[in-house]
Amino acid sequence: MEFKICSRALPFLIAFLGLWSWQVSAVSVVPIPKIAAVGENVLLSVDGVSGDIEGFNWYKGESINTNQMLRYNPFRTPPDTVFSPYEGRVRGFPNGSMEISGVNIKDNGSYIVQIQAKKQEVATVTITVYEKLSKPSITANLTHPVEYRDSVALTCGTSNAAQTVLWFKDSQTLSSDDRMSLSQENRTLTISNVSTNDSGSYRCEAINPVSRSTSDPYKLVVYSGPDSDPGPNPIPPWVIVVIVIVILIVIALIAASVYYFLLRDKSKSNDISMKESNLNTRSDPHLQSSSRNPATQTGEEVNYSEVSFKPVAPKPTQPKLKENPTEYAEIRRT
Repeated sequence: MEFKICSRALPFLIAFLGLWSWQVSAVSVVPIPKIAAVGENVLLSVDGVSGDIEGFNWYKGESINTNQMLRYNPFRTPPDTVFSPYEGRVRGFPNGSMEISGVNIKDNGSYIVQIQAKKQEVATVTITVYEKLSKPSITANLTHPVEYRDSVALTCGTSNAAQTVLWFKDSQTLSSDDRMSLSQENRTLTISNVSTNDSGSYRCEAINPVSRSTSDPYKLVVYSGPDSDPGPNPIPPWVIVVIVIVILIVIALIAASVYYFLLRDKSKSNDISMKESNLNTRSDPHLQSSSRNPATQTGEEVNYSEVSFKPVAPKPTQPKLKENPTEYAEIRRT
């Protein structure tokens, strides 16, 4: 049985065989690590090259000859040439591998290596980069929910994307049921017609392939009956401190005022006593003589001499006439 190949079909056959040889190439590329975190170094490790490598090129994207990153020629010094904007971030190895330093989100995607050995071989690899998750926080749509009246929605917020969110109540994992429902990606937990049994400590955990982080506990309190009215907001501690300081200042001012008035009244009473004493001294001659006597003033001892007096007969006095009252008689005219 003979096969005849038309000369016109020969170029198409050669092109097909060349393309087929690329598809069945034994060259493979594996990213290490397979899933990278922002800031890590990723090695695109090449394996399965047949023969000595005469050179290779790396490209970012899904096609050759666009967005070239690296050209490696082992016969040059230095062997690798890095293209913008990858200077200082990539380097090549003799086996065809390439390392990317400090990957970021923009480094996600496909990469192509074109290797020239015994024959030209091409391989493609994809790398995935994730940000490390920050600590999530829980917010609620209501701060004082009332039993059997309100529905509470708790939202787990993160600054970057999480692939999975888990919810916990008092260390027990939560899932959807008749009253609890989870939104898409589990970011929001909704509790319908809350009851006092729903009170407790809630946490959410955000997870992606390179990290996981858990929020601080959120304390949910459901009010019922007389407790349904939470009452006025509690007074902040600093307000209480200010009130106490003001009260102490007022008390101090009142005490100072009372002391001042008492001292002034005492001074006035002393002045009145001094004035009365001076008046008594002026009206009593004995006090005046005593005050004039230097001996009494200085406290010196006074010596007295004996003096005798002779009695003198009293002079005769004329008796006083008694005054007789005048008597009047009633005279009647006849």
